[in-house]
Amino acid sequence: MASLKPFIPSQHPGVDHDRLIEPLEDWVKKRVTSLYAAGTEENLDAAFDSFIAKDDFTITENGKEISVKQYRDEVKKVSLQTTDSDVTFGSVSATTHDSDAPKLAGMVDVNFSVHGKQTKLNLTVFQDQTLIPPQIPLSGAPGFIDRRRVSKLVVKS
Repeated sequence: MASLKPFIPSQHPGVDHDRLIEPLEDWVKKRVTSLYAAGTEENLDAAFDSFIAKDDFTITENGKEISVKQYRDEVKKVSLQTTDSDVTFGSVSATTHDSDAPKLAGMVDVNFSVHGKQTKLNLTVFQDQTLIPPQIPLSGAPGFIDRRRVSKLVVKS
């Protein structure tokens, strides 16, 4: 497996950097669950921020391009009445963009259901370089940030 050290600040000696980043499939499952089972508007906002790119983002739902607001409104209808256990996954598969760093970017296909309603997502995940890592208190060194975000989302339900 390729090292992820170029993507994580070197100020963390002795840290197993490859273990800090979860596989792309697991990252997507956690983000989809946090979206669809947010429980509150505050959690939904945080879920969107940690999953969806702020710029250059497109959503196509059943062949029609929709706005982020439309998609968020649809997810909100479900997410405020859903818990983690209501989100179940069928298949999740990823095709990486970079064989040297397979956890960082790629195409992901996800089949899941919420309250029995089946949904399929096709995602394009990339490294969003516009995200600024937090500063480590007292040292001023940059902290770790997971820059993975979705730039393209195709929803089939």
